[in-house]
Amino acid sequence: MAFSIKHEVIAIYLIFFYAIAFPIFYDRLGSAGAILINGGLIVFCSLYLFNFSRFKIPIHSDQEKKIILIIISVFGFYFFSISASTLLSERLIFRDLYELHRPVLYTLIFCSSLYFFKKIEHLKHLKILISLSFIIVVFLGINHYFRIEDSLSALYTKRQNIITERVSTPFPNPYDYSFYMLWPFCYFFIRSLTGNVLHVKVISAVLCLLSSTGVFLTQSRTGLILLVLEVFLILPVTLLIENTRNININIISKKIFQYPLIILLVICFTIIVYNFYASELSYLIVGIQRILLEGDLGTGQTRVNLMALALEKANNNFFVVLLGHGPSKAILENPEAGYAYFIYRYGFLTLILFFFLPLFLSCFYLIKIIRRKKTDSTIYMAILAWYLSLPVAYLSTNFTEQIRLSFLYYFLMGFIVKSYFLLSNKK
Repeated sequence: MAFSIKHEVIAIYLIFFYAIAFPIFYDRLGSAGAILINGGLIVFCSLYLFNFSRFKIPIHSDQEKKIILIIISVFGFYFFSISASTLLSERLIFRDLYELHRPVLYTLIFCSSLYFFKKIEHLKHLKILISLSFIIVVFLGINHYFRIEDSLSALYTKRQNIITERVSTPFPNPYDYSFYMLWPFCYFFIRSLTGNVLHVKVISAVLCLLSSTGVFLTQSRTGLILLVLEVFLILPVTLLIENTRNININIISKKIFQYPLIILLVICFTIIVYNFYASELSYLIVGIQRILLEGDLGTGQTRVNLMALALEKANNNFFVVLLGHGPSKAILENPEAGYAYFIYRYGFLTLILFFFLPLFLSCFYLIKIIRRKKTDSTIYMAILAWYLSLPVAYLSTNFTEQIRLSFLYYFLMGFIVKSYFLLSNKK
């Protein structure tokens, strides 16, 4: 049995790092290389579930069964929505059928996570997985920025990102890298406040600044806006939720006193980065100046236009309002803006049921976990802060549909569901 468990752990680690770090050979395959990640994950998650569970997920209560069925049903609805909307497509091409793999992939990722975290002692593995993946992403980002080995970066991203030093490796796009970095930023930010030992606080603060540096070096305006939103709104709300389980005023007051100091540290660090690296961050700085001084949204205007197009098209037909136009890649190849992506392709119904419903359920259970006494809630608070940024992030990009990020999102969703019911049953 121990031998089997050991292999089960190794298998999930290999799947996780395949999802995060395996190259898509962008220099040879371009964006089509994404199928190496998604296709590989479908195969490996299927083999994992078949070999270790025969596709059976341990469930310990009727409520847990109900929630799991709801989420899996949502994935099923997404498959139906893609199929039905494709039939309504103005011009169907073969590449449209590629999108049918997404709900299958997300279901397998979610179920693999549910099975792996079936025991309470397995929950600790998430911190290890996240820490190791953070090291890998930082290493690849450093290689990208300092151009130590361009041929390595070229396996992951387009040549233009390498030349302009807009950090994106191992992600295809800089804004994907910035959104990923928000997750460790939230985690280390919270640890720097809630850690019980001084050296833990100091190390966490340093890693928090390293994560924010990663966001800056992508030169993504979306990433910068989300970083500011996290610091000044989402993280304070998350900490407030956690503090509602404590009645010790001294503890609450201490955290309230520490928070402005951390914010001041982040602001000072931002000023230092600006003074020393202004020339390297010209894309980001010029973009912000255009927004503030000229009202020029740049690529943001493209996303606004996409949203307007999606709404205009939706008004033409009631079924299109509900189910969208299908992938329709021959007409609109890649509607990057998240809301435009769903409204145009799959309709308002899919946006609500597939995007908002699982997100709402995840945040609901995260809040319940965080408010439990005698629970180390740091990692759950970080996930909540990251999840809460998604409705704003989706104004820019459909992050949960991107390679690597989609894996992390649905893997964490399985972790959330299992954590809640395992901790609830813990005596």
